Amino acid sequence: MAGRARQLTAEGHTCFSPWLRPADARHGLVPLSEQLRRFIDSTLQPGARFALIGYSMGAVVCRHYLQELGGHGRADLFFSIAGPHSGTATAFLYPGRGAKEMRPGSAFVRQLARSSDRLIRIPIVCYWSPWDPLIVPARSARIPAAEHVRVPFSFHPLLTFDHRIVRDIARRLRAPGNSSESTATAVGSAQVAAQHNNSSVFRTMTASLRSVLAASVALWGGLALAQPAERPIPETEREALLALPWRQFDQTPNSGWRIFVNAERSDYRTAAALIEAYLARHPDLPARERALCRYHGAMMQVYRAVRFGGDARLALPGLRTALLDEKAKDAPPDWNHMVRATIAFLSDDRAALLDVQAQVAALPKGSAQWPHYPAELLANLGKPYGSWVPGFDKKPK
Repeated sequence: MAGRARQLTAEGHTCFSPWLRPADARHGLVPLSEQLRRFIDSTLQPGARFALIGYSMGAVVCRHYLQELGGHGRADLFFSIAGPHSGTATAFLYPGRGAKEMRPGSAFVRQLARSSDRLIRIPIVCYWSPWDPLIVPARSARIPAAEHVRVPFSFHPLLTFDHRIVRDIARRLRAPGNSSESTATAVGSAQVAAQHNNSSVFRTMTASLRSVLAASVALWGGLALAQPAERPIPETEREALLALPWRQFDQTPNSGWRIFVNAERSDYRTAAALIEAYLARHPDLPARERALCRYHGAMMQVYRAVRFGGDARLALPGLRTALLDEKAKDAPPDWNHMVRATIAFLSDDRAALLDVQAQVAALPKGSAQWPHYPAELLANLGKPYGSWVPGFDKKPK
């Protein structure tokens, strides 16, 4: 989706990234649809018009928002890319409530069919492939009364790379019928391999459409917003960084690995790789310092997933290596509590978070370094990590 985002950006659209969770839709599609509604309501001005672009499971989430949550009263256009609107037989291969709801004949699918008349005033375009192996039968990607555009691809994720689709969408957004002062909202996309859920939002300042919002929700994997590739560090610079004292490498702003993650750059992969190399270069680091490095390296995975798309839970193994032996010297008394709270948050484990919160509260008064961290995570459970921090959505220059 990132390439398509860039193409739409060239047309005058700016990209934002809401995150719908849980990524695997284990609690169903309705919670994701409700998150989409909240994002639209909090991002767009009241009464602003928009168009939705939905890819794969994201198209079904968009359709539910339009039909069941009042979106049909605001949206001007709906573009569906490979969405299993009538269910797909491949959903029988997956567990979870979301997969069950995407099975042919499910109560969710039947309800969408019953309320489809709410889409009657919205122009709909369905991009579909008769050879898509994930949408079975292929006609499920079509919505009655929509305009259907056949795209000859046999690999589901490749539909997000088809330049013809984004060119067609851009052409339709430029059409004279869309010349009103309105907002176009689009929801699309999927992730890489085990990564699941992400969204993209485009906003335009053109005269034809004020904004385009594109959210992305994955259907059991795929290809989504591109992540910056790890940038090779010149050997002399790399050696100088690896030779830094630990405090200068790990704790000093704009020094060590932090020069790759700041207001100007977001090279999370480069930073994580450098941290791993530093740990290998300095095997005699005290346990506390190694734990801090391991935590920061794992968090690079989290921030990369949140910012560019992916599954932040892939950082969980790295976070577990940051746990310290209880006898470790100079460790803050709540270090392990902080790490376990992060693990619980990324795992959507409220019970574990509550347990950590109780343990921190039981520590001697004034001894905890992060006394409010568990409560902060509890208050924001279900959101992308860090999204509640002011300025979170600001992109590097």
